[in-house]
Amino acid sequence: MANQTESLSTFTDALKETYEDGIKDQLNRDVVLYDALQSGTRKVKLEGKYLKFSTKLGRAYGAHAISEDGNLPEAGLATRDQGQIDPKDVWGRTRLSKRLMAISKSNRGAFADALADKMDDLQEDLKYEVARALVGNKASGSVTGILAKFVSNNTSDVVLEDNSGNVQLRPGMPVVIGSAGDLAGGTADAGTIVSIDSTTNITFSKTPTATAGDFLVRGSSSEVNAYDNEFTGIAHIVDDQDALYTIDPATHPQWAAYVDDNGGTSRPWSHDLMNKMVRSIKTQSGKRPDYITGHDAQVDEIANTLVSDVRYEPCKFKGGYERSFLTWNNGERDVPIVPDDMFAPGSLYFLNMDCLAMCETVPMGFDETDSLMQRVTDKISFEIVYGTIGNLACFQRNAHGRLDDLQYDTANFAFAN
Repeated sequence: MANQTESLSTFTDALKETYEDGIKDQLNRDVVLYDALQSGTRKVKLEGKYLKFSTKLGRAYGAHAISEDGNLPEAGLATRDQGQIDPKDVWGRTRLSKRLMAISKSNRGAFADALADKMDDLQEDLKYEVARALVGNKASGSVTGILAKFVSNNTSDVVLEDNSGNVQLRPGMPVVIGSAGDLAGGTADAGTIVSIDSTTNITFSKTPTATAGDFLVRGSSSEVNAYDNEFTGIAHIVDDQDALYTIDPATHPQWAAYVDDNGGTSRPWSHDLMNKMVRSIKTQSGKRPDYITGHDAQVDEIANTLVSDVRYEPCKFKGGYERSFLTWNNGERDVPIVPDDMFAPGSLYFLNMDCLAMCETVPMGFDETDSLMQRVTDKISFEIVYGTIGNLACFQRNAHGRLDDLQYDTANFAFAN
């Protein structure tokens, strides 16, 4: 028993030293939005099981001109409300067999290689899930975790809608298809995506029993899936219709992001549209967007239009990594235009990072509730669990905007087929 305890301690120390900060660094390096959102939780506090914070709905209007020796203006009070969100769990795990661990005693090189492969796999999975969840997909109001809506099927050939052009789907991905009730513990169809055949069609690993309007979510069963369990992503925050944190734009019009669309008709990107977005957001919120993002194909449209005027400037976010991005001047300074292949093509998002924060009640890292290496029930193997508990908070929704119905070159658009 002493030898096993000593062996586990050795593995634990090696894992923490090599991978504890390494995976977080990889997330900051490869998931630009996660890196940019590392602004801390100074405006957010945990009360009970909820993250709570102040949201700004409108100006105080406590200043105006007065006559000579006139009375001062009434003291203004900015319109505010309380935002409240559930922290969400995002975890990944990998398993080490006793046989693999035993190799370390006789062949440390082989063990190191095998461990590196497993941790690389875990790291890649976490990077994808975090990147996708931060963007989100607004397929059903305020419900998170939905990748698409089911339309119809011909045996295993499935037609989808509200699916972001299938950019968030991957071949081999375990998914579940079912109604809200089924996904909460009923009889949803669990399987894998065999192939992604177009921007609206996939091949499923079996014939689903779903009906039109059902949802497709990440997961492995009716009991284990992401339905309404993911971060409140950018797609939910940057919207002018649905409620966010139970605050409804219909009641509080200033709790709406600025959205400029063209009635569903695609239009070319232009300087005027970009400048109008920046000015409109500044006018309604008093804030200038300092981070512009969209699908890679959409950012290519800007670069191709600007041609000789394209400028790539170095930019370092709070997470610490410096990169070079195409930039646009927001009237005050150059801001990055960041390509992100988790966004649906056809739109650009204009964000103010001071009004957003990735709040982690449990920081990204290994779960060590009992032990970093946890014994698998009825197995002689051990598992490593890595992840976070948190959510994305927005303090001022009208400081953000979305430019819709933009044309893009389909030759530059790629999904994982």
